Formats: sequence, structure tokens, C-alpha cells
Amino acid sequence: MIAPPTSLSVHEEEALRQLSTMAQPFTLEAIEAGVTLGPGAPPVLDVAQALVERGVLVRDGDDGFRVS
Repeated sequence: MIAPPTSLSVHEEEALRQLSTMAQPFTLEAIEAGVTLGPGAPPVLDVAQALVERGVLVRDGDDGFRVS
């Protein structure tokens, strides 16, 4: 059984907002280049990993990701 989703952090929400405007699928390199988080935010790829763990960002092909 999958646990119900929990609220996204402020940084996850901001990354998701930016990712949803990008052409999909996108690479990790595109995530790093295309997502800008504010001062004091965790690294962009850490936030992307959190979105993957929540099922919000999913693999699409060998090198790609997309917003689910």
C-alpha cells in the first residue's frame, strides 16, 4: 500500500513549479540548469530526489524525468 502524499516543502513546491514549465522529458543536467532555488535552499538535485521519492517526478526513458 502506498502512503498518502504529504505536503511538499517550500523548495519542493518551487522546483515543481519551475519543472512543470520545462519541455519534458528533461535530464538531470536540465534540472540543474533550469531550476533556481533561493538562498539557503538545499542543492537542486537533492530537491529533485525528494520529488522522485514522493512520486511527483518520475523516470521517463533512460536519462529523462517528467512531472507525473
